[in-house]
Amino acid sequence: MGILRVSNSFNFEKKIKSFCQPPRYDLSKLEDGLAFLVVHPDASEKMDEHIMMIRELDDILQFSMASHIMVAPGEEIPHHLSTTLLEINSASLMGFWSLERVDNPEIAFVFSYGNNVSKMLLNKKLFDEVVTDMFESCGDLYQMIESAEQAYKSSMSDAENGEHHEH
Repeated sequence: MGILRVSNSFNFEKKIKSFCQPPRYDLSKLEDGLAFLVVHPDASEKMDEHIMMIRELDDILQFSMASHIMVAPGEEIPHHLSTTLLEINSASLMGFWSLERVDNPEIAFVFSYGNNVSKMLLNKKLFDEVVTDMFESCGDLYQMIESAEQAYKSSMSDAENGEHHEH
C-alpha cells in the first residue's frame, strides 16, 4: 500500500491574479508569496485609492492596507489616536489596526488596517469582503479624524468669540 500524499493545492500567485482584476485592482508586484496592489474605490466608496499588501504566511494570508495617516520622522505618534484604534481593535471581529514602520526618509510610520485569513477559507467572496472591510475601516478613520478636527476648530472659534464678548 502506497503513502497517500496530500498536495498543497493553494497557488498564491494564481489565486491572487484571479481575484485582482481591473478596474478594481491594479497588481503592481506578485512574487515569492508577496503581492502589492492598488485598490480603487467603487462608486459607493468616496475615498482615494489605497495600497494593499498580501503576504503568504504558512496557512494564512496576511492582508494590510495602508491608510493615509502617517507619522513623519521625529514626530510623536498621536497617543489619543493609537488608544482609540486599540479600543476599536478590541471590539472588531474581522480586522485590526496596526502601526507599520515605513522605509522612507519622509515617513516613519503609517497606520494600517490588517486582516489574517486562512488560505483554506479564501474564495473570491471572502476576498472582496476583506477588501471592503479594509476600505470601510480606513474611511471610518478619516471621518473620525475629520470630526475631531471640526470639533477642535469649533471649540477654538467659540473660545475666540467668547474672548471678544468679554471685552
